[in-house]
Amino acid sequence: MDCTRKVQSESTRMSSATAYVEQARSWARLLEEKEKPHCGGDLEIARGQLEARYGVPASMFYALRKRPPKSVPTHIYDRLALAVEDVCSRQMRMLENEIAVAKAAYGNRDRVVRAASAALALAQKILGEDTQ
Repeated sequence: MDCTRKVQSESTRMSSATAYVEQARSWARLLEEKEKPHCGGDLEIARGQLEARYGVPASMFYALRKRPPKSVPTHIYDRLALAVEDVCSRQMRMLENEIAVAKAAYGNRDRVVRAASAALALAQKILGEDTQ
């Protein structure tokens, strides 16, 4: 392998690692922000709750927010991805419930109810979840 190709390969690996770290940082921040209101706004408590629920160490949440690592272990990345998927699924279930309440109150003719139903159906299709 010539020198140029080796440098390009190294550069690609580094940018790929950076992309994984940035994605993990984004997911960690989202999870912290979603959990924080349930913990009285305390980020430390939120991190502890997330660790207990998803198995991602609270110290990793701290590191991803304050001092990003050069890489993220695969098992941590996978757990963060599953945690975000879980949060999205819970939010979709809450939206389903709110749409059902709105349909009962306003009927399916209300344009907001129809728009919310269409948005939910699209999200379920994108995420591959069964529509109810």
